Amino acid sequence: MIKTYKQVIDSQLSIFCKQQNLYVDQFQDALCYSLLNGGKRLRAILILSIIELNHPVSEEELKVALAIEMMHAYSLIHDDLPAMDNALLRRNLPTNHIAFGEDMAILAGDGLNTNTF
Repeated sequence: MIKTYKQVIDSQLSIFCKQQNLYVDQFQDALCYSLLNGGKRLRAILILSIIELNHPVSEEELKVALAIEMMHAYSLIHDDLPAMDNALLRRNLPTNHIAFGEDMAILAGDGLNTNTF
């Protein structure tokens, strides 16, 4: 069940990224870089598991789980910034601000945060 949920979440987040028309390729790349670079997806899996105890997961409930993952990615991008932890790597990859610059990382995090609402 956990593996299935993770696959669904990863797939839906990938679809979300492909559907974005952000007009600035670097912004879209930065936003999706941190959202799609792995992770356990425990927050979303926990939400979906609890829902499934009561009834099948609806499309709207899946969107809530995806929003939680976007919020988590946003918080990691901002936490890695030089003014905070100044992390160089996350999940063995360069952090967003190393890969795209601090300004683009801030915008990518803000974009993910905005998409959660």
